[in-house]
Parts: sequence; structure tokens; C-alpha cells
Amino acid sequence: RIEHTSLEAMLADADMRQRYKLFLAEEWSVENLLFLEDFDRMRSCPPGASQELAARIYRLYFEPSAVMLLNVRGTTTAAVRAALEQV
Repeated sequence: RIEHTSLEAMLADADMRQRYKLFLAEEWSVENLLFLEDFDRMRSCPPGASQELAARIYRLYFEPSAVMLLNVRGTTTAAVRAALEQV
């Protein structure tokens, strides 16, 4: 019997999160989870530090030459860039 769990519940469990990360690495899509982890870190850090982390997130996941480029629409990337410029 296969038990179904929500993504949120799976990510809350450290062991399951690590297994999921390994699976994503095998599927060449680990950047999605790494982005989520970085975004969660940014939301919980002090305002001064969040600006620096936001810029790092943009460089890592949204810039055209990003090492961990996310597969998102150009409009999403433009919205993220615009939001960073306002911070």
C-alpha cells in the first residue's frame, strides 16, 4: 500500500526532504527545491539580510546565465527583477 502525503508534510520531515532532494538531483531538477529552501531562508531573516539574500537568489535562479536557472516564464523573471529593484 502506498501512502500519499502532501508536499508540505514531506518537506517538513528532514529524512523525506533529503530523499526528495536526491531524487530531484537524479532527475536534473534539484534547483526547484534549492530555490524553495533559499526562499524560506529569506522570508525568515532580518530585513537587512533579506536584501542580500534576495539578490543572491536572483543571481542563482533567475539571471539568464544562472547556475541553477529555474524553468519559469520570462514574465515571472521580469516580475522578480522588478520586485528586487523596488527593495
